[in-house]
Amino acid sequence: MDTTIRNQNTVETLSSQPQQNNTGNQKRFSPIIIGLIILLLILGLGVYLFYSNNNRSQTSSFNQNTVTPTLPPLQKVQAIPNSVDKIAYITKGEVWVVNEDGIGAKKLLSHEPVIFNNPHLNQAQNKTISDKFNDDFFFDLSWSRDGNKLAVTGYSKLEEEKARNQKFEGDYFIQVWYPPHGDIYLVDVENGQSQVFEATEVNTLVGEINWSYDNKQIVFKRERPFNQQRGEIVLANTDASNKNEKVLTTYEYQGNNNRGLTWFPERGEVWFKEKISYHINNPEPSLVRFDMAKNQRDEKPVEVTKGYRLHTFSFLKDGGIMYFNTVLGPDSGTEYNTYEVRVSNPDGTNSRVVYTGKDCGEEKYRERCYYAYYSPDGNYAVGDVIYKPEAPEKTVSNKGGATWNKNGDKTAYTEGGINVLDMTTLSSKRILQNPNIREIKWAY
Repeated sequence: MDTTIRNQNTVETLSSQPQQNNTGNQKRFSPIIIGLIILLLILGLGVYLFYSNNNRSQTSSFNQNTVTPTLPPLQKVQAIPNSVDKIAYITKGEVWVVNEDGIGAKKLLSHEPVIFNNPHLNQAQNKTISDKFNDDFFFDLSWSRDGNKLAVTGYSKLEEEKARNQKFEGDYFIQVWYPPHGDIYLVDVENGQSQVFEATEVNTLVGEINWSYDNKQIVFKRERPFNQQRGEIVLANTDASNKNEKVLTTYEYQGNNNRGLTWFPERGEVWFKEKISYHINNPEPSLVRFDMAKNQRDEKPVEVTKGYRLHTFSFLKDGGIMYFNTVLGPDSGTEYNTYEVRVSNPDGTNSRVVYTGKDCGEEKYRERCYYAYYSPDGNYAVGDVIYKPEAPEKTVSNKGGATWNKNGDKTAYTEGGINVLDMTTLSSKRILQNPNIREIKWAY
């Protein structure tokens, strides 16, 4: 905009100079000559203005396409209608969105690659941490409820600066190095505009972002995993210039088994996991409700089976809770690889087991046995097996769904790209070929 204004001023200055010179020469020529000169000036001015305006519009258009956006560098994207289901995905340090049929893939976010030259590391080790930092830069996708906005977390500048001089204890620690994602990026899917909530201290992990219905507020978790096992649930405005953050409550967690956060703005409730199980000596995560109006949480967590720990949970279309508990082991009186799925009322009462299993599919998927991914109507995937609530026996094998569409009749999973499974026909189709996709999330 500034460039365009400067061009306009330049045009006005150039076009006024010949008029001033003409005025000074009018008395030296006869009326006929003066008339011819005026006619030529008019013709010349017309030609000049034509090319000047044409050039100015081209310059203005060029400037609009090359304006440097706010960090990270963005590419403008065409609108994807909200009536079309969309899937967001992360690949090699970039955030993309694509239609459910695989058409119209658009890049939303990227970042400038970082090259570390840590004096404590050799060249190969510096390349390792550089590649890991760049490839894993974004994490934890969260759609707004209307499918028009997307939130994603990213590495902060503070983590980047720390890594430039960080001392590692050996190659093993370099290979498993995974700094926390402390920045929050909020992106408009239609026009690609974004804003960043930057971390204010190192070793800050944020994520599991929930949007309000009007997209003006978010609720999210903030933890400091290397300093303490206590996290915060934060309410903030989505205007980065006026975040007005408020810590609603804090919680304790154990290890990395703390994922799970759901906000119901219309009910004024936030559901989350905390390390306060009351039925065993060693505290394990349980489901807790926080009442925003009363500014307090329930004193007693939702009941789970003795010997099991709460892993993933979800709310169904009718508001009921379906959650998944994984065995602790024989020392707790249960068997390894045994898991159960429970359902309860929306207030957490009448908690009951609806299915118990001992196998979640092929061995290569066993690491995913600890997590279940639920559809709004109660379908769920455990490992590489998909179940239906009305038919709890195994219904689909080797199709473990990591995310579901808003109707619950399709699920998507990553295996060489993005694959969509239609639950009505039980047919699967690869909509996008990309072996580097690390996370996918279907819009609500």
